[in-house]
Amino acid sequence: MNEKYSYRYYTYWLKYLKDKPRKADMRDCKYSLESPVLSFLLKFHQDHFSFVAVVSVNGSTLQFDYKPHFFVFDNKTGLCYLMPSVQDDDLLMWVLSNNKRLTVLKTHFKQFHDTFLAKVSSFYPVLFVDPKSQKAVPYNFETISNEIVK
Repeated sequence: MNEKYSYRYYTYWLKYLKDKPRKADMRDCKYSLESPVLSFLLKFHQDHFSFVAVVSVNGSTLQFDYKPHFFVFDNKTGLCYLMPSVQDDDLLMWVLSNNKRLTVLKTHFKQFHDTFLAKVSSFYPVLFVDPKSQKAVPYNFETISNEIVK
C-alpha cells in the first residue's frame, strides 16, 4: 500500500516472450484495503438457467476483463482488491474459465441444485432474477421448482 512505485503486468504471455518485458506494457497499480464480496446471480431464460459470478465492493459491482490469482482489478476505478480467501478466488477463477458463467438446462436443474448449488448457496449469497418482475430475490429452490421447473 505504501510503496511509491507499484506496477502490474499481464503475465499470461510471459512464457512466450523472447526478451525482457517492456515497460510500456506495465500499468500503475493502486491497492485498496476494502474487501470484495463474491456472490452469484441465477437467471432463467426460456429453456435454461445461467449462473454468473458477481464481485462487488460496498454494493458496487466490479467490472474486470481478466483476473490474476488472488486479486481483482476494477476497470472503472483502476483499484486492485485482494480476494478475502483462497476458496473465493478458486471458485471465481473456475467460473471465469467457463466464459464467466455456467449454463444449466431446465431439465437438469434439480441435479444441478443437488450436486452444486445447494452447497454454494449455503456459503455465498445467491440471487435469483425473477422472470416476471425482473427483480433479484434470494435463491429458494422450492419456489423455483414449483413455479419454473415443473
